Amino acid sequence: MIIYVEVTKSVESVSVIQDVVYVDVSALPGSDAYADSAAASLSVVASGNLSQATSKVDSNSTLDSSALSTLTTTISKTTSLSTTVSTLASQTASIGTENSSLESKTESLSTLGSSNLSKTTSLSTVESELTSKATSNATDISTNTSAVSSLGTEAALLDIGVIHATFKSPAASTGIFHAFGFYEAPAAHVVLTNASATQTLGSANNLYMANVFIVAKEAGTVSGGTTGTAKITITGTSITAAGVRTASDAEILVADITALAANTFIESTKMWIGQVTLTIAATGDHTVFSATVNYGIASVHHFFERDVIIQQVEITGRAGAADSGFNLQLLKHSDAGWTYSAGAFVAGGTVLLDMAVDLNTEKNLVSGKRFHYHRKGLTDAIQGLTADEGIVLRITTSANNAIESMDARVQVKWA
Repeated sequence: MIIYVEVTKSVESVSVIQDVVYVDVSALPGSDAYADSAAASLSVVASGNLSQATSKVDSNSTLDSSALSTLTTTISKTTSLSTTVSTLASQTASIGTENSSLESKTESLSTLGSSNLSKTTSLSTVESELTSKATSNATDISTNTSAVSSLGTEAALLDIGVIHATFKSPAASTGIFHAFGFYEAPAAHVVLTNASATQTLGSANNLYMANVFIVAKEAGTVSGGTTGTAKITITGTSITAAGVRTASDAEILVADITALAANTFIESTKMWIGQVTLTIAATGDHTVFSATVNYGIASVHHFFERDVIIQQVEITGRAGAADSGFNLQLLKHSDAGWTYSAGAFVAGGTVLLDMAVDLNTEKNLVSGKRFHYHRKGLTDAIQGLTADEGIVLRITTSANNAIESMDARVQVKWA
């Protein structure tokens, strides 16, 4: 904005236009305020000049026509200047109002900017927190993955089981012994007939808690009638794993003797204690009948009625005497692998391991020396749950006190 001022000087007491001065106030700091102030000052000056000029005209009526013309021109210009200054002041006030409005809008924008900045900061904080949580979650996932992997290893270890047994030779005794259970059976067979119908087994009041079994020579025979067949029954006192004892109990071991075959193995479902009796009897009108069998009792390790896979066997001990007839055999107890014998029956089914076969020459016991037998990489399945299978370790010695001490371990994987 440019404001111009006419500067006058006195000629014979009359203000005459001398020069015109231009003042550029737009370049001044706070130009709007300066313009307002300048306009106000100029207005005062202009009004004063006009008043003075009018007064002088009134007091000097004798002025010549030239001076009067000059004075009139000056008054006219002063009046115009006053109007211009008034207009300028109005425009300056308007500009001031606009500036105030702009300042208000600027303040609103500043407030909005501050709000947006605050929200941006808040969003930044949220983003930072989310990043932190994501990092934390990633760490948790890594930790959980590691824990799951560890649990997988532990779970794999929990699938492994080890059973343990100890043994020491009875004083002044040789022969066949067992660990992880036992068999008790006479070497000679029995022929059950209509004329000799019973055979006792076991010792009275002994805590066997074992199953009764037979191994047949061949199919039984019946004659002298037209209906029925013959059966073999066990009688005695039974006991359950829950401890339920039943005196004078009975169980049919063979329902039809004619269905037997060579080396057929049949085992009772009940467990028996004390002495029991095997009895053959006709089921129809036959008067003559006969069955030849080996018989005995069996208590084996069923792995707590679990199906398992045998993985390895390890046996260590100390010899109490020299013995060249020493042997260790791990047997699988099932209905397979049994062999009938008229006078030399040895109880036991499938042979899984045979130390004498594995070691051949270096299998003997040397008095006072340690011994060790180890086999691994085994894959033999034992169906302790689904087929009532199990294991027994058969120990054979030919010298008194052959084994001073022995520990046997079998590692299995739960199937």
